[in-house]
Amino acid sequence: MAIVEGQDEEGDLKPEKDIAPSSPSIPSKDMVAKNEGLIVFFPGIPGCAKSALCKEILNAPGGLGDDRPVHSLMGDLIKGRYWQKVADERRRKPYSIMLADKNAPNEEVWRQVGFCIC
Repeated sequence: MAIVEGQDEEGDLKPEKDIAPSSPSIPSKDMVAKNEGLIVFFPGIPGCAKSALCKEILNAPGGLGDDRPVHSLMGDLIKGRYWQKVADERRRKPYSIMLADKNAPNEEVWRQVGFCIC
């Protein structure tokens, strides 16, 4: 194989056909059923722009490409126990997607919010 100035000098290269780029696909086993809610949280350190990321996701055209309502509880603006408020929202809106802009919860919080740690 030799390409000199954009030409196939040896004639052993086959031209590429126009192929549409593949779109990212999510294996079905990695998807959350539409009849279930979802809590999205961002592990990280304080000050790593979790709130800004949540705002961008909320303002993105088409949202998350999902028909479930998406909402966020801004951790900097919530007075009181943040994860308790997340649990309350989850009970009120069990099919929604909640963006939680707090640091990753601990095991006690998972129990409170209603998840199982596996």
